[in-house]
Amino acid sequence: MLGSLHCIVDGDALAEPWELIPRYSPADVFRTYLREIPRVVAGSDAFSALAHIDYPLRSWPKEAAPFDPHVFEDDLRDALRALARGKRALEINTRLPLHPKVLRWWREEGGRTVTLGSDAHTAHLVGNGLAEAGQVARTHGFTPGAAGSSLDPSRALMLRQAVGPLVAPLTSYAPQAIETGSIACGAACSHDARLPSRDHPSVD
Repeated sequence: MLGSLHCIVDGDALAEPWELIPRYSPADVFRTYLREIPRVVAGSDAFSALAHIDYPLRSWPKEAAPFDPHVFEDDLRDALRALARGKRALEINTRLPLHPKVLRWWREEGGRTVTLGSDAHTAHLVGNGLAEAGQVARTHGFTPGAAGSSLDPSRALMLRQAVGPLVAPLTSYAPQAIETGSIACGAACSHDARLPSRDHPSVD
């Protein structure tokens, strides 16, 4: 089951990043989003993979400084560590290619599994970019899951235990990658994860 976080708290309401970024610092929105992920993991065992950990980047303003993952390394690592400890998989979502550094940190924080998803909202985009995402996963040591893995082996890439050939070529494997509808884990949203006040913005 694929889970996702789409909203964070804004005052007494929940709002999507694209609604918040015009009114708050994009960096504050992304940090608040990332800091909510450990609560989502702790608050729900209904999903086995987290979709688009970088979801707010889809709304990153063109006029802002380019996204640099190193600026958010601590929060990204905290979110990735929570996923790994919760024995969840990390999705490589092809709507916006996951920065390779994030995938590297996923491994370093104990992540063992990734899934691939095109997040298609129209039929002609189903499977878009999966072959390329599979190749990226391969360069970081992930291969198609072995029989008996906790996730469906036709839908997950597992970290290699030893250097060796792929179980199957990723170019042929990728179209079989996970392509399910995401579920919004709104019930796991914590009202402690609030954006900085507009009058007192974050300085970190």
